[in-house]
Amino acid sequence: MDTQHVSNISAPAPALDAAELDATYKSIEGFFSPLSESQAALLCTHLAQRRREEAIGRPVLHVVFDLLPQCNLACRGCGINAIAIVGKTTVSDAPLSTQKILAILDAIAGEAQRRTMDVKLDLGGGEPLLRPDIERIVRHAAELFGPQGVGIDTNAALPQAASVLKALLPHLSYLGVSLNGPRSYHNWWAGASEGDPFESAYAVVRELCESDEDARIVEVTSVATSMNCDDLPVLMERLAGVGVQRYSVHRAVRAGRMRAHGELLPSLEQYFKLLVELLEVSERTSQRVHVHHSIERMFAALLTILADGGRRSKTPAALARMWRAACAGMPSGAQRSVTVGITPEGVLAGGAWQTDGCPVLSEPVFRQGASFASQLDEIILRNAAAAHAACDGSEARCPLIERRHCTCCEVLCPVMRSMKRG
Repeated sequence: MDTQHVSNISAPAPALDAAELDATYKSIEGFFSPLSESQAALLCTHLAQRRREEAIGRPVLHVVFDLLPQCNLACRGCGINAIAIVGKTTVSDAPLSTQKILAILDAIAGEAQRRTMDVKLDLGGGEPLLRPDIERIVRHAAELFGPQGVGIDTNAALPQAASVLKALLPHLSYLGVSLNGPRSYHNWWAGASEGDPFESAYAVVRELCESDEDARIVEVTSVATSMNCDDLPVLMERLAGVGVQRYSVHRAVRAGRMRAHGELLPSLEQYFKLLVELLEVSERTSQRVHVHHSIERMFAALLTILADGGRRSKTPAALARMWRAACAGMPSGAQRSVTVGITPEGVLAGGAWQTDGCPVLSEPVFRQGASFASQLDEIILRNAAAAHAACDGSEARCPLIERRHCTCCEVLCPVMRSMKRG
């Protein structure tokens, strides 16, 4: 393994003194102490359940496959900096041919079988519905991995979106449709110079959710930013009125076009408030909801640390007991899962943000002539080394902290390091 990219972050940092550690505990406790008893119960139950879901079952190979670099929108925070096209409903010049994509899917299936792993494939772009062969691709993926292993993300703003998605639904377990806030915000975020992307996508969602069976597959997704956090609980409740059963919030990552919009990254306080408010909406509407797993894991980890913090922790005893009770009987260990990205050019990378993403976790490792197996082995090693460095490496020298990649990296990494050394 080539460790040059992590060699500068492997040395342990000095331990914090008692006063610094006490201050760290105090700042973290500030998130949890204002919670009402009902809010604390919702939070503990949700985070513990999410932990359980991740800790059971076979290991999973998560693959985010961007099928093309073109998109019909120009979203301000596009993580892959997709090429915006105007006036087209299909493209014929995507870098990968149909046969090449099918061959890549075959390779994924073979490698997953060799490693005794389940596959969770998320097809994206760009806008995947621009490909006229999208139905063939999805059908082939479902034959390899089963519908339970195949998902697709779309902005659902193309004229053919409703009819194409209806044809795809039997082959999917997840159909993500992007709606990033109320109409004015969503259309601003989408960079729409013509048309009404919000109304187009909302109409598709409403039509698909007329069937209860199809509504179980449809999930509306939003990217949280500093500008829309207060609007998302309202959007979620509105969506319940048209039959949406699943809603999720993705984290904003400083990748692609988002690198120019650091002011849009939500604060940790905004993420926490948003998560609690979404859980309250879920309690009223019975919708399934989650915020990006990295954010939820962060708060679960902090709850655990505070609940077990001994004399330094002033976490209310009731909250600590609630968290321990919610985690009772938790399966030991976690799934040995791997997440990889595949670029529109067919390059295997160590994460979903491969175009202009995290400087460590998304470094492409493709080499001419290298086998899929050897590339995947290298990705696993690199991600493990980067994760270790993020939690145990030297302070400011960690590139995840230096680059202010996202709220999770910026906040959790130094907190976890300080807690481990206390």
